[in-house]
Amino acid sequence: LDEKKEKLSKEKQELEDQITILTGELTVAKRQNSEKGEAELAQDAVYKQISDLQLEKGALGLFKGKEKKAIDLQIEGLRGQALEMDPKVQAEKAKKKEEVKAKCDEIQAKINPLEERKKEIIHQLQEVTVELEMDR
Repeated sequence: LDEKKEKLSKEKQELEDQITILTGELTVAKRQNSEKGEAELAQDAVYKQISDLQLEKGALGLFKGKEKKAIDLQIEGLRGQALEMDPKVQAEKAKKKEEVKAKCDEIQAKINPLEERKKEIIHQLQEVTVELEMDR
């Protein structure tokens, strides 16, 4: 019985190690969901340009009406660009979300049987422990 208990404990530890590794992979996969894609980075760059132009416009003096108008036109053009990028950004996000979900599902499918086996081992360990205590 002591050998059986030791064997089960060792198998349980190996399962826990595998589960820990897979759980880490799951965390990494989920984190990929928050990473920005090319389209979103490009859109962010356009929004940064808009912000910079707004700051530049704000820094202009009271009598710089023509320059302010020119900057307003630039800002409007950039806003239009940013809006045109939206469908591509959304499609990119949706695709990434699907890919991440598929990867997470794949990893979870590996974890589930390991968890089940671990539960079985814990149950068997409890039975062996009870038997050992009864023998003594």
